[in-house]
Amino acid sequence: MKLRTKLLLTTALIFLMVFAVCIGGLLSCNVQNTKQLLTDNVIAEQGLIEAHFLRQMSGCDELPQGLAERSRAEYVFRRISLNLPTDAWYVLLREDEVLRNDSGVAITPAEQAVSGVMRLNGKQYCISKAPCTWNTSTYTIAVIRDVTEQMAGLYRRTVISAVFASGLLLIGLAVLFRMIRRTLRPIQDLEAGAKAISEGDYGKRIGIRRRDEFGALSESFNRMAEAVQTHVEQVERKEQEQRMLLRAISHETRTPVTAISGFAWALTNGSIHEAERQEAARYILEESMRLERLSSKLTELITIHNYQIKKKPVDLPALARKLQAILPDCPALSVEADGSVFGDADLLLSFLTNVCENARKAHASKIYVRLCPACFEIKDDGDGIPASALPYVTEPMYQADPSRHEGFGLGLSLCRSIAVLHGGSLQIDSAEGRGTTVILILPA
Repeated sequence: MKLRTKLLLTTALIFLMVFAVCIGGLLSCNVQNTKQLLTDNVIAEQGLIEAHFLRQMSGCDELPQGLAERSRAEYVFRRISLNLPTDAWYVLLREDEVLRNDSGVAITPAEQAVSGVMRLNGKQYCISKAPCTWNTSTYTIAVIRDVTEQMAGLYRRTVISAVFASGLLLIGLAVLFRMIRRTLRPIQDLEAGAKAISEGDYGKRIGIRRRDEFGALSESFNRMAEAVQTHVEQVERKEQEQRMLLRAISHETRTPVTAISGFAWALTNGSIHEAERQEAARYILEESMRLERLSSKLTELITIHNYQIKKKPVDLPALARKLQAILPDCPALSVEADGSVFGDADLLLSFLTNVCENARKAHASKIYVRLCPACFEIKDDGDGIPASALPYVTEPMYQADPSRHEGFGLGLSLCRSIAVLHGGSLQIDSAEGRGTTVILILPA
């Protein structure tokens, strides 16, 4: 059973119980109060008649002389009854003898006062009777009023009230159902979002409609989903880069390995001339050195991700001199340096070397390097990079011109990693035929 159904049933049950107790109590109190009001009126009337009866029995001079006590009582009671213009019936008993009873309701002598609403012969009567003593005789005076119509009207009003209250209850339950459904809607959205993410839709987000606890939960879910999507994208991108790297490595090594094995077989098993032998040995040496450089670059690129950088003050003029010493056969190189930065000198030198090597391979006649604490800027007037290739030049083994075999497409990827390790960023601005500008922006 769903949480929404459980909450609705539980709340409805509690609501019904409270409603039944409250409405039942109110209606019961109304009935009891009405009965008590009717009874109080009859009791008051009975007491009034009793007082008149005893007073007139004791000292009324208008009574005929010589009447027996029974006849005297009948006369007094009839006189009193005629002077009370009500719709009630009056009953007078002397001991067990009925002196007057026009109600048609059998009344028995009362040893003590009795009152209340009673159902007799299919009708409801409000009766009050009480004993009284005059001379040596005990009389019972009763007042009887037919309240069938009043009680029927009361019951009708009670039923109407119950129906009206039931209607309010149904409306309340409908409002309650809507409130519970609206309150729990974020849970359904979260369930749908979690299901979508589990099925691979990492872009699924929850619409935040409220600013309560459920809204905060939806916001947290969206942050989690965004983090999951970012992580998955990073994993997929890294996996794609690894596949590309493996394909590139396979492509880069297949040709030289095939050539080396072919020339090696010819040197050991074939009969070739001395000149061909020397050419084969030279080719084997060049391709072996090329494979060695590839291995060195790959090792450097792979290990840099686990490199624990130790930043120290680096004197930029000294770094410029090291760069010029490493590239003595690059007369187009011009370096301007001033100040110092906080970083790893070896990694920064590797960055500069790779960028300058790329410029040299792009047939640059001028390479201008400016080193300052805020950034490293390297400009050249080489072949430039096509606009379509700019987004991919920092990916491993990517080459804008595959026909060029001077490099492996690892230099700029290594430069990007060095920038990230220093907390900086890499910017590349280039146009085909107009040279390239590479900027390493360092944190302040």
